[in-house]
Amino acid sequence: MLTANNIIIAVLIMGLVPLFIGAGVCRILRLRKTVSAFYAVGMFSVWALAQLLIVPCIFMQTSFQFACMFYLAVLLICSLAGIAALVFMVMQPEESEDKKKQKGWKKAEVVIIHILMAGVVGFVIYNTAVLQHTDADDATYVVNAVDMLRTDTMFRTMVTGEYTDNMLQFIKYLVAPWSFFGAFAAFFSGIKVTVLFHTVFPQVMILLVTAVYYELGTSFFMKSAVYRPVFVIFAWMFNLFGCASIYSSETFLMMRSWQGKAVVAGIGIPMMILIFIEMYADIEKTELFLLLAVVNCSMCFMSGVGLALSCIMTGSYAVIYSLLFKKPKMLLYFGAALLPNAVYGAFYLSLL
Repeated sequence: MLTANNIIIAVLIMGLVPLFIGAGVCRILRLRKTVSAFYAVGMFSVWALAQLLIVPCIFMQTSFQFACMFYLAVLLICSLAGIAALVFMVMQPEESEDKKKQKGWKKAEVVIIHILMAGVVGFVIYNTAVLQHTDADDATYVVNAVDMLRTDTMFRTMVTGEYTDNMLQFIKYLVAPWSFFGAFAAFFSGIKVTVLFHTVFPQVMILLVTAVYYELGTSFFMKSAVYRPVFVIFAWMFNLFGCASIYSSETFLMMRSWQGKAVVAGIGIPMMILIFIEMYADIEKTELFLLLAVVNCSMCFMSGVGLALSCIMTGSYAVIYSLLFKKPKMLLYFGAALLPNAVYGAFYLSLL
């Protein structure tokens, strides 16, 4: 049975910590200073940190509890830095370029359309909770997380329950240890792994992708505070009626959102598209390439599919933008953003 303490810790780990870290990253990289931007950037930063810290722990065969404590310590340090940045922003507010460009709308109109957006998102969250779907992939993502808690090891227990020293049995998870994040959240919150993956994770992912959609709406409709929530509503309408096959991004997002490749398809790709749109608006803003590197690193953490797909998308946009803006040096920036993919991709191939 869930207690208030379980819920509070889960909210801290998957809600406030990403929000605070995102505030710090947005300030450092001079990104939009909105709650949706803080949460989206913060969550991808949390996953990128997990990739950087946990993969070495796996290969050094540290215990699961040590990896959790190490990761938590880094998250807390980054959160404190983010809180300091947030306090600084509150004490010295500045009018954003977005607000300067906005057309005048009555406050009531803005409030009403945001309430409607919240209603649509709430409907999605409710149905995701009560109409939950499970499939055979639970035998990997969820069971691996359960085994981490049960054995205090990471990727050492076979599906049969036998312990093995042959790490190649888990080769595709060694450089994309998505199960760790669920086990980490379950370890500190006390929520059962299956409950966390099947009930808590979907709600978090829905809020996260809503934040990404809202930022996409801001990029498309810089001058309208009303059209942004309208864009979010239309995006969710497409998701609700887009389950044309079991492999569509809408199906992955709505029905399999605790799986790494589902997060890649439903959240990672929209986030990358958002970055490329922002680059098109201001290709000289080099901070966007640092954000792209963070997102690429987090895509590696989610799944091997994310590693390959983010590499393909980044490479494609690198060629297009270097030709479009007639700036070959852009290839160097895009190449730097692909360093996580190159490192982990080479590492994966070396294990084959």
